[in-house]
Amino acid sequence: MACPNKQTTILIGGDAPPNASLIAYLAGRPVGGGSSRGDGSWRIPLFVNERPGVYPVDVKVRDTRALVVSFTCYVDVPISTAEPAMPISEATGTPSSASPTPSSTPTSALAKTESATATITRTPTATRSATTQTTQVTATATATATTTITTPTTTATASTAQLKISDLFCRDPYYPDDSEYIELRNDSTTPLNLLGWTVVNTSRSGVSYTFPGYTMEAGPNTYLTLYSGIGDNLAEFAEFYWNRTDQLWYDGDQAELRDPAGYVIDSYTVPVGCVSP
Repeated sequence: MACPNKQTTILIGGDAPPNASLIAYLAGRPVGGGSSRGDGSWRIPLFVNERPGVYPVDVKVRDTRALVVSFTCYVDVPISTAEPAMPISEATGTPSSASPTPSSTPTSALAKTESATATITRTPTATRSATTQTTQVTATATATATTTITTPTTTATASTAQLKISDLFCRDPYYPDDSEYIELRNDSTTPLNLLGWTVVNTSRSGVSYTFPGYTMEAGPNTYLTLYSGIGDNLAEFAEFYWNRTDQLWYDGDQAELRDPAGYVIDSYTVPVGCVSP
C-alpha cells in the first residue's frame, strides 16, 4: 500500500480479537496504536516519517503480540505490481474529487487484494514537517559546580546519553488509550538507566511523567514508547503508560526530556495538525 511521507494513513481492518489493544509496527518499531471493537473491526492512524523505501508493517495484539495482519508500506516509491494483502487505508486531509468504487461484498483486511480503488489518496491539510523542531541540549559540568554526581560505570551518564524524543502522536478520540504517545530513541551504544528521568509538557502547567527503574537497551536506534492513556507497563517491550484519562498533547505544546538532575536533554514541539479534527 502507498504510505505518503509526512502524512497520516488510516489503517482499517476487521479480523482482530474483540476489544483488544493493537499496536502497528513499521520495520519493527511501534508507529501507531488503537483498539478493536466488539465485532473485531479496528482503525489505526499511521503517521509515516521515513526515508523513501519499502517497509514491512505488522499489526499485533498489544498484550500477546499475536499477529493480526502484515503488509508492505511503500513510502514515496512506486508500488510493485505484486502487492500483498493489506487493510484498507486512506491519507487524512481534504477529500479530492475522485472517490472509490464501492464494493457490494464486504471483505476482511487479510483478504483485501483489490486494485488502487481500495485506497483513497487525499491531499493533507497540514504536514508535520512544517513546524516540527527538535533541539539537543547537552548538560556539562562547569567550574562553578558545587556538588559531585557519581554515576554508574555500566550505563551511560546523563551528560553523555544520546537519548532523544524521536516522535509524538496526539490523541485519537476513538482510541484514547493507545493512540497518543511519545517515542524515545537511544542512539548510544551503552545501556541507559531511566530511573528518575522525566517527560514534561511545559505548556500544560509542567505536567510530567517520571520513569521507574528501567534500563533501556543499548542502541543505536533502540526505542521506548510512553503512552498517555491507561494501561499496564510492559518493560519487556519498552512500553509505559502515563495513565491519564484526558488528552495531554495539543498543537504547539512543548515536550521536554529531562535527566534525573533536571537538565533538559531534548525538546520537541508538537506540530500543527497533530490533533485529530
